[in-house]
Amino acid sequence: MLHKKIAIAGNYFGIRQLLKTLPLKNIKVMIVPYNRADSINYVKLISLYYKIPYLVHPKNNSVEYFQFLEKLSKYNCNLLVSNSYPLIFKASFLEIFNFNAFNIHASLLPKNRGCDPIHWAIMKDEKLTGVTIHQIDNNVDTGNIIAQNTVEINFTDTWVLLSEKIQIAKFKLIKEILPMLLTDNLLLEKQDNNISSYNNTISEKDLEINCVKMSHLQIYNLIRANISPSNPAYILKNDKKIYYKNFVKFDDLHYIIK
Repeated sequence: MLHKKIAIAGNYFGIRQLLKTLPLKNIKVMIVPYNRADSINYVKLISLYYKIPYLVHPKNNSVEYFQFLEKLSKYNCNLLVSNSYPLIFKASFLEIFNFNAFNIHASLLPKNRGCDPIHWAIMKDEKLTGVTIHQIDNNVDTGNIIAQNTVEINFTDTWVLLSEKIQIAKFKLIKEILPMLLTDNLLLEKQDNNISSYNNTISEKDLEINCVKMSHLQIYNLIRANISPSNPAYILKNDKKIYYKNFVKFDDLHYIIK
């Protein structure tokens, strides 16, 4: 354990979980994404409190990015743990850790690789989702699996409720598994690409309710998967967008579909 020098990466919630589950003496630097201002402000405070330095991960391939890599390499970290991190790690980044890098992803990989896995699981009417701890490789969420924890998706779950359930499952899993990353004693399982799925970031077009092409169930799932504070689903009426920011019961869809 003592020889591990850890870099942790995440948004404010991900960083907070990792600080609770990894030995602070081993954490040498925290990494936060440039496009999460609230997370940067949180990590600034945490850095002062725990006396752990932090770096802001800029846009890949920018001038600042290569300066960031140079600063990161000076910490001589040999392990990266990522949790709720919205940016892709390039090979030039992973090489600093000799690819000894692990991520915590909010789905049962290989299903729902990529962005917004909680929202997409509901939109696809899936019955199960969960949390996966996996190696990070040169592709998105395709690395070998270390461990998983399953979460049931109830018919009335919104993405907010499901996120809360997943966070509980995630914290239980990382408390059990993350200490193993410090021992190099891991059992890894390859992902089955035959059952894999990949999602892009949910777009404005994905959020449009089409009453002609979509079933009642698809409309119901789209709304509950994207209630506030996410960008909500909407319907076009007379060239105006009507947004559905709050949960709508399945039995009340007739008020929408007329």
